Amino acid sequence: MNSRPRTRIEWSTPEAPERAARAVRGGEAVELTLPSDFHHALFRHLDPGPDTGSERLDREGGAELLREIATIRLLQELTDLAEAAAESGARVHIQSPAPRVLITPPEP
Repeated sequence: MNSRPRTRIEWSTPEAPERAARAVRGGEAVELTLPSDFHHALFRHLDPGPDTGSERLDREGGAELLREIATIRLLQELTDLAEAAAESGARVHIQSPAPRVLITPPEP
């Protein structure tokens, strides 16, 4: 991931989904922090294999990762953010156990 300044957004704020999508469409890097309650759901959803005892999540990709986690209950509003990421060609990096989603615009 590059070292551009990031717009930091807490998912727990009501304007978070719209603010994040607007920032991504504007070419900004975004760091979206999710409540810790989402850690297990994210892990199970993105790494459904056998339990290894370590629930660390570190996945990189594109808008498809946002589309995947937008199917988790209470994260459906990530669908608009996924569309913004797809339109802009942004890269997505999901990390947990302290769940955060990093979205970076493509390199110029």
